[in-house]
Amino acid sequence: MLPPAAFARHDESPDDVFYSVPRKVVHIDDDAIAALGRLYAEVLPGGGRLLDVMSSWRSHLPDEVPFGEVVGLGMNAEEMADNPQLTRFVVHDLNRDPRLPFLPQTFDG
Repeated sequence: MLPPAAFARHDESPDDVFYSVPRKVVHIDDDAIAALGRLYAEVLPGGGRLLDVMSSWRSHLPDEVPFGEVVGLGMNAEEMADNPQLTRFVVHDLNRDPRLPFLPQTFDG
């Protein structure tokens, strides 16, 4: 169990202020991207409907696995609009409202 301090934020300002500016950067190196792609290929259902939480301009999903739908949930519309793997996206601040804006059992992975 993590102590409450583990969830303390360093910056208490609203998240939408930070995420209002697009930041099209990759946060992991090429080896990590490849490893993540292999993991996704193993555990995510091909042909399934996926939810990419905290989505941005890249999802790192494997190109060789066809997915039925990939929905991005993130904070910056411009970043998600530039993500070639998303079939659609929703701008939503989970810190402001932690409920997912989807019906239960909408996604397979």
